[in-house]
Amino acid sequence: MGKKRRAGQERSTSLMGKNNGRAPHSPAGSFSAPRTRDAKKPRVLFAVGDADSGYTEGKIWRLVHRLQSHSGWEVVGVTHNKEAGKEGKELGLQVWHVEIESPGVSVEQRLQTTDAMIRETADILIPGSTLPLWKVIGLDDFLASLHLFGAQPSTPLEADLVIVPLMCIDNNTKSTSGLYTWLVSRARQQGIPVLALEVSPLGNKNTLAHLPATHYAVKSAWARDFLLREGLAHPEQVSVLRGEEAYFLWAGQDDHSEAYLEKEAKAREIQH
Repeated sequence: MGKKRRAGQERSTSLMGKNNGRAPHSPAGSFSAPRTRDAKKPRVLFAVGDADSGYTEGKIWRLVHRLQSHSGWEVVGVTHNKEAGKEGKELGLQVWHVEIESPGVSVEQRLQTTDAMIRETADILIPGSTLPLWKVIGLDDFLASLHLFGAQPSTPLEADLVIVPLMCIDNNTKSTSGLYTWLVSRARQQGIPVLALEVSPLGNKNTLAHLPATHYAVKSAWARDFLLREGLAHPEQVSVLRGEEAYFLWAGQDDHSEAYLEKEAKAREIQH
């Protein structure tokens, strides 16, 4: 076997403080690309799947809106779910609907893809063991993921930053998985930084399922320590969100937080 490979200071930070090309074209299927970008503004693609929209009871769209209004950047919400996208549009956001639907997979394609996966991951071991990764994922979970075969668009991304929620094991949907995987893989191919955002609590995830990111924004010091303890990120790659921004990523509604956000918005209007 070859070498083991692993996935790529506490500070309270604002998502506002995180900081190529050709216009996207439309591949086959239902696909509405964002409008031509404003060359004077950085463009951020902010992914919102149905699972994360549901978990936050739609509040995640308010974080997308906050990022746009406070930063002055061009922020585009990206979703596979039109119902979820309506919540973003109601806030006046530009929402890009990406259809994630596979045309189907033949038995031959399933076998070829499984064989390729085993060959590509033959040198990856489960940390602390001699168990090959392919023996863990080459069963039902991997075959189930082939339901996304051919579902992801071939269009390039036109963005300076991609923000994607960290996927949760127990409440993620097939299309959400497809959307997030496509955005991260395409961003890495094009050299676009990826900010991974904790929505569902970090401990409620299989660490092998984490998509690689340039930086991680989490909701608590515990979540930061979890990423470091599991070897998923270096200290300089993790920031803890401010409380008012983390609130948009929790389930339920808190009257105190809502009152604070209302007063904060009024204070900003006065300052301007």
